[in-house]
Amino acid sequence: MSGGLNRLVFFAASSLYIEPDAGLTGMVPKPLLIPSLLRLAAAGYELVAVVQPQTSARDESILQLLQQQGVRFLQILRALPGDLEGASSLPPHLVQVRPWLVGDELDRIRTAVIGMGTAGPIFAANLGIPHLALSQAEPAWQLLASTLVEQRRSARASRTTKETTINIMVTLDSHGEASQILTGIGFFDHMLEQLARHGGMTFKIDVQGDLHIDEHHTVEDTALALGQAMRLALGDRFGIERYGSVVPMDETLVTVALDLSGRPHLTFKAAFPRAEVGGLPTELVPHFFRSLAETLGATLHVEAHGDNAHHMVEGIFKGVARSLRQAIKQSGDGGIPSTKGVL
Repeated sequence: MSGGLNRLVFFAASSLYIEPDAGLTGMVPKPLLIPSLLRLAAAGYELVAVVQPQTSARDESILQLLQQQGVRFLQILRALPGDLEGASSLPPHLVQVRPWLVGDELDRIRTAVIGMGTAGPIFAANLGIPHLALSQAEPAWQLLASTLVEQRRSARASRTTKETTINIMVTLDSHGEASQILTGIGFFDHMLEQLARHGGMTFKIDVQGDLHIDEHHTVEDTALALGQAMRLALGDRFGIERYGSVVPMDETLVTVALDLSGRPHLTFKAAFPRAEVGGLPTELVPHFFRSLAETLGATLHVEAHGDNAHHMVEGIFKGVARSLRQAIKQSGDGGIPSTKGVL
């Protein structure tokens, strides 16, 4: 990948080939290995192979063969005995891995360690990333590639302040599952459900807020946590459409323009004929979307005209939802949708 977060797959080179016996000459790749590795690369994954001492000659041979077939490796780590098995800290010899452990450069949701025997889970734990077992079934690499490429984009976010306690899980590719939303403000729950349903997403949102004071903290903090969860679920935004726009609702006309640019901005134009709808102050509607854009990293323009405040608010939530649905869709074209190479 160029730009964005590092989305890596770590694996032992010895997992790439069939163990040679007396009847075999040269290295024999596992079934469907090459198309599986190329599929991972096309989905934005970079490959990191670990050559282990006991199989080093054969490992080097298979890696050379794969490179001749167009498979590219970000790095080849050459381990020493015991390197992968340090339980409390990453072994000093694998110094090449250390840059991925600091800052926000590693996509820890999508990066994975595959196999590596008993050392694999420990190595993954040291990196703080998932471990995937390497099945003995064939074609194991095709199944693993499908697991990584087709995994649903989900993330959690929590926010605890003196005013609110919020736990949110967002799944960007919902496949029709129902959302579970409880904020204590019925109409706000309904609007968040519209945002999820029309955005093709599933939300699990639980909010305990200081509603005995007013609705402000509950609405604002929910938006901040929701934007954070969506940003984490998007990862480096590899392959997304990026842009979206829409939506009329009865007598109300809502225009939404959205860019998942990584740059927060809100322009909001709407004159609501009522100060409140179903317990939700209409003045908090632009505040919600400003907070959402801030933590999501989105440029958002919203304009609504209408006579019915309920329709206007609902139309805005639906319009943003439809825009998000377009923007988060993965086009299959690959790459980060920016000439900068990063969003």
